[in-house]
Amino acid sequence: MSYHRDVGRAGESVVAAHYENLGFEVVARNWRAPHAAGANEIDIVAQTTNTLVFCEVKTRTGTRYGTGAESVGAHKQRRIRRAARAFLAQNSLWIPEIRFDVAVVDRAGTVDLLEGCF
Repeated sequence: MSYHRDVGRAGESVVAAHYENLGFEVVARNWRAPHAAGANEIDIVAQTTNTLVFCEVKTRTGTRYGTGAESVGAHKQRRIRRAARAFLAQNSLWIPEIRFDVAVVDRAGTVDLLEGCF
């Protein structure tokens, strides 16, 4: 694996633990939509009784290329929504609230969780 992938996976583990500390159950990590055009992946899917969260994780070692939240633009949001629809259809889920979060992890492992940001 490359350095960037290792950094990304480490950030996803930190965010998964963060959701668990908030009382969520992580039900999927790096879930890929089947037969999807393009790479439609959801980094973390977590749920409570009433809420299902689709989370895009951005791990940054610096700000040279902007913040993690800035990198989740309209195009990436559409791809995540498309993957979320496929996840819901494949798993036949009905949960009252669906939320899309972005979690930014810095070099120190601090999580900045932006809830319901799109």
